[in-house]
Amino acid sequence: MTSKPSQVPVYVPTEGEVVQQAYVVTPTVVPEVSSMTITDDMIKTYSLARTIKILTVIDMFFSFMYCFYNPWFFIPLLLAISGYMGAVKFNANYIFLYATYVVLDVFAKSAIFFASYASLSNDEKADHLFNVILVILSIFISIWITTVLFKFIKLLNKLTLLELDHLRNRGIPRHRLVYVWY
Repeated sequence: MTSKPSQVPVYVPTEGEVVQQAYVVTPTVVPEVSSMTITDDMIKTYSLARTIKILTVIDMFFSFMYCFYNPWFFIPLLLAISGYMGAVKFNANYIFLYATYVVLDVFAKSAIFFASYASLSNDEKADHLFNVILVILSIFISIWITTVLFKFIKLLNKLTLLELDHLRNRGIPRHRLVYVWY
């Protein structure tokens, strides 16, 4: 089915007449890439981004609660927001900043706790056994979060710009969604 080109009347000004030209916005249409095949790396990257969003929201919640106790906790809050924005925008630099914070945080917390634990007497150490278990559990969780973050960065670096653009703007259809928790 072909359509006839429409004819638009054109006004031709007379000599000396000033005509203001209307500002016309021509929409720029980005061509749809309908032939984009969704790869396994794209699915894993999108799923890891969802996992990171959940983890950073939890981190933001606790950092926000700690901000009422001490204003210095705004720094971890901002770093958690950086991790969230990195997962939303698929930006490896934001994620790397957040991953650096997680690594430094686990080292600092562990060093401070075990240094103070070493200075306790044997009777006091027995009273803090539950705290030791919690710190060790916290270390393992932080290591797991760090591995998730670095897998995400590694997958981001493997994707092409076209694939990243597809993830940023269109995502992955729900029926192709896979949760990656390892």
